[in-house]
Amino acid sequence: MKKYISLILILMAAFVFEGCRGDEGPMGPAGRDGRDGEGLNVLNATFTADDWTLVKGDEPYFKCQKDFPELEPGMVEYGIVTPYLVCRDDAGNEYYQNLPAVRHHASFNDETQETNYYTQTIDCEFAAGTITFFVTNSDFYVKELPEILDFKVVCHY
Repeated sequence: MKKYISLILILMAAFVFEGCRGDEGPMGPAGRDGRDGEGLNVLNATFTADDWTLVKGDEPYFKCQKDFPELEPGMVEYGIVTPYLVCRDDAGNEYYQNLPAVRHHASFNDETQETNYYTQTIDCEFAAGTITFFVTNSDFYVKELPEILDFKVVCHY
């Protein structure tokens, strides 16, 4: 008899706990990838920084600001914005380097016959609707504009 009472109590507990599960709620909004409420949306954008502006001061640097209307306030606040410097190898194949990026340079001075070694830091900042790229030379050399640089920005939201 004790066996049956234990079995009945186990079955009753199973029914009680199964009843605690409510109905499933509605699916989330459809994502841009076409799946209902699954996964993240992704935005890919490319920029060419070719109009550098010198920002003077104790530590001068160059900046290039670009309009980025696809970058909406919600993406900035709740998403992940990842900028990359687009690099090319000798064969012309593209690869990407996360920002901030540090590049090492050597420039030869014809007058002094000396080589000047310096680093160049490339970084960016963004807000809804805009992105700004920066180049700062370690010796704050600003007599020449930075080279034309390409960037890729990936937003997950």
